[in-house]
Amino acid sequence: MDENERKYEIKVDLMAGFVSFKFLPPPFSVGHNNLNPKLILREDGLEFRGAFFTTDTFYRNIEKAGCSVSANSISLFRMNMVRFSFDNTIFTFSGNVKTLDGLKQVWIFLENKGCPLSARVKQLLK
Repeated sequence: MDENERKYEIKVDLMAGFVSFKFLPPPFSVGHNNLNPKLILREDGLEFRGAFFTTDTFYRNIEKAGCSVSANSISLFRMNMVRFSFDNTIFTFSGNVKTLDGLKQVWIFLENKGCPLSARVKQLLK
């Protein structure tokens, strides 16, 4: 990705990032990062860090964008998770977004990019 394509970006404020395998159910992960997680949405693709390495990918590689939202009032246990599975790898990325508004911003951005959203995300966007 060249510098001109990086002019417009949304840096999503994450509490933690997780990497898992597609065959594992959502609460399980093989790696996590709560010190320096990253999710940046750009015009042409996204950049994320769920465990150890930063990865760039294009929106066309997103197989599905899903979510998990809990309305627990205790902030320690609040989960506003965005989950991505990709068609070019067996790994998934999940990020715990700090605010529900931030999570909705991610979904709206991805919807505008034509990414396949899960039924749950589509329901919550209504």
